[in-house]
Amino acid sequence: MAKQRFLMVKQIRNNSVEEINAIPNKYFTFGVEIECYNVEKRRLQASLKDNANIESLIMGYNHNDQKTAYKLGDDGSIRGNFGCEVVSPILTNFESLKKVCTLLNEHGAQVNASCGLHVHFGVKNFSCKQIIKLLLDYNQIQNIVDGFFPQSRRDNRYCMHLLPHEIENLKRLFEKDENDLYMGDVMDAIDERYRTINIKSYCNHKTVEFRQHNGTTNYLKIRAWILFLLSFINLSLKGFDFSQVRTFEDLPINQTIIPHFRKRIEKFRTATND
Repeated sequence: MAKQRFLMVKQIRNNSVEEINAIPNKYFTFGVEIECYNVEKRRLQASLKDNANIESLIMGYNHNDQKTAYKLGDDGSIRGNFGCEVVSPILTNFESLKKVCTLLNEHGAQVNASCGLHVHFGVKNFSCKQIIKLLLDYNQIQNIVDGFFPQSRRDNRYCMHLLPHEIENLKRLFEKDENDLYMGDVMDAIDERYRTINIKSYCNHKTVEFRQHNGTTNYLKIRAWILFLLSFINLSLKGFDFSQVRTFEDLPINQTIIPHFRKRIEKFRTATND
């Protein structure tokens, strides 16, 4: 049986991200992990339920997916009292995420250089070659993406660039016929999950994870980053040649978020903190 091919991703419209492929009436899915501190989980849990009708579960560190509930978990890398990793369920729109960010801020959530923002995108319908191209394309613009972030996210143990030998592994795989490729090969090409773009998450979640964004509970920043990544995925799937990209201005991304990233590039030319 031929593998399903993911053809393209529509931009957010009518508050949802639509998937166009062989499966009708499906939605492109994503998930968000917000690392922060100064969060009393039980108070936040009650507030999510009472004020936003959002279900949440308090639990330790794990990699279990949730279809409807947010996870209020732990992460040992977070410095600060009352550390909390807020993990969304599988999402198809921004509605609940906006409410969660609002309540996190109302409860005094804070971030520091130990915190990150991780975004997952569902890629179970992508072919192996499409995923390999996604990894290689992101590497092509890695230096541009670095400009969006403070130094703490450019040289970070938990979100390293792809290493030279990993890039070579991926290039060799890309030369193979699609029928000779397996996702295990793609995951084995990368040493570990602590990369700016992580494919190890495919094993448990059938996702690719983007790990580089600095910690934030600002909904507009999170939304802009997700829209940037959707534009990037769209371009990659449509065969865009990222080797010709020299500056941020060369990227034909969602027009509404260009001012946001121009400001970030200017801010982080010299600044080290968000």
